[in-house]
Amino acid sequence: MKPQPLYELSILWVGVNDIYVHVSPTFPLVKRLCRQSWSTNHDEFQDYYKKTLDLLTHHSKHIITVSPLCIGEDFTNPWNKELDHLAHLIQHVSRDYETCSYIDIRKKIQTKFPTENSSFYQHSVLSTIHDALCVTTPKQSEDKAQQRGLHFTIDGIHLNQVGAQIVAELFYNHIKNLPFFKEVRP
Repeated sequence: MKPQPLYELSILWVGVNDIYVHVSPTFPLVKRLCRQSWSTNHDEFQDYYKKTLDLLTHHSKHIITVSPLCIGEDFTNPWNKELDHLAHLIQHVSRDYETCSYIDIRKKIQTKFPTENSSFYQHSVLSTIHDALCVTTPKQSEDKAQQRGLHFTIDGIHLNQVGAQIVAELFYNHIKNLPFFKEVRP
């Protein structure tokens, strides 16, 4: 007898670290110090992703997979083009799991903030880590984004209040249409 899944819903949303190691010369050092590895090619990424989905399918009734977001708000830069490849891999792999559905956050962000209005803001890894840990209020996130000419992130990677609202709406609209959600609602 197959055990019942523990969770109604799991969300698998990977970040950009596997690509960011190629952007910043110091980021691989930070990853090594934290004893974190990263995939070095598409096959390895896909293998790790499948293993993660295999694990999640035993514990969750439904899984939402999500495209990685961005490195810089210019979606035409080389790093974002590489993230496009990873997003397509995620979408492709997700199709093999009947309990998965996919959200393309990249596409939604791009329609709201076309590339011609985008900024490629990039600063040091330590500044990015500092911002991720210390920019904790909506006001701080909006101030940082505005100082840097960014629309939906504080540093080209981490969401500001505007970006977080877009993501929250995407997740909500996706989840409310899932069969289990309709069953639980009054």
